[in-house]
Amino acid sequence: MRISDWSSDVCSSDLFPSHDSGGKVDGMQIPKLFIEAAARLLKPDGILIMEHHENQSDLIKQALKADFKLPQTHADLTGRDRFTSARKR
Repeated sequence: MRISDWSSDVCSSDLFPSHDSGGKVDGMQIPKLFIEAAARLLKPDGILIMEHHENQSDLIKQALKADFKLPQTHADLTGRDRFTSARKR
């Protein structure tokens, strides 16, 4: 799936599955698209900062490993881990 393939009728439940999905869906399809695009577009040492669900911090950092360095998770104003930053290798 490419970002350009999205239709206007995409429901948020398609992008952010509920937590009762039995662990079969991790909600990483869209974040991985953004990470792949950033890996193509950023110059070395360019910075990626992305917002994500508070339960995805470890999955996001794992997805960044191939093309990024120094991944860090950042809390939002309520203390939830909602942002991750990294530098392009």
